[in-house]
Amino acid sequence: MAEERRIMNTWAPHYDAAAFTNGYVYRLERAQFTAWVARTVRQAGHEPHTLSVLDAGCGTGDVIERLFRLGFMNLTGLDLAEGMLREARQREVVGARWVEASIEDPPFSRDTFDVILACFTLHHLFDPQAFFRLVDLTLRPGGWFFILELDLAPQTWRRSFPWKYKRVAGNLVRAAFARKNRRPLAPQPTVPRIYNPAHRVRGFEEIMRAIERPERYDIRQESRGVLLPALTSVLVEESSFDRTLARWVGAVDHWLAPRVGGVFQWVAGRRRS
Repeated sequence: MAEERRIMNTWAPHYDAAAFTNGYVYRLERAQFTAWVARTVRQAGHEPHTLSVLDAGCGTGDVIERLFRLGFMNLTGLDLAEGMLREARQREVVGARWVEASIEDPPFSRDTFDVILACFTLHHLFDPQAFFRLVDLTLRPGGWFFILELDLAPQTWRRSFPWKYKRVAGNLVRAAFARKNRRPLAPQPTVPRIYNPAHRVRGFEEIMRAIERPERYDIRQESRGVLLPALTSVLVEESSFDRTLARWVGAVDHWLAPRVGGVFQWVAGRRRS
């Protein structure tokens, strides 16, 4: 945890502006994910402004701000790194609460939240069960948890497309876009590519095994992102061509992902009353 705090505090001042940590594809994915969260709770008969929401591992607060723009009002961001929270507090999110603490030792009482999110958070946890212990403790009956997570080596993808060809093709395409976008990419800050050795990407089945009391929840999952994630750090929002390409490739990915497995996974679980 000390190493995680050190890395996140190192990244914090430039996290939002750097392509490596917050590229256009990541921002698109968060936007689509938060729209799915809002759509899901509305379909369940709730208005966002009536719900209490926790973003576990909130980082610089991007997801909190997106939820605020979608009508959520009672918002709490939890993060281990004081540098991340310093950046988050600069966002214009009226009434948001920013809490410096760990997911493993949360400072919340029982049945506090209606919605709990973890966006690209579980792979940072040494013990993914810690998130579900947080959910079991603080999620109200009838409430929802939502997870946006990576799955970088889906087995179906490996069977359908040999890994070495995918890697070679991805490198060539990334190189072409890096060259095309060299001017808008040049001013972006560079953050050190440092990783906590405790990090581990987990697939959907492993995430499900981490739920200590699965009988409490109704679970659903979507696989997302097959081709578009290869361009994570080289597409730029300033380019109309890149925006159009992202829209069309995203449509192809939407068809492909259920068939071959995607890089992103969305998981929702509703706690049974």
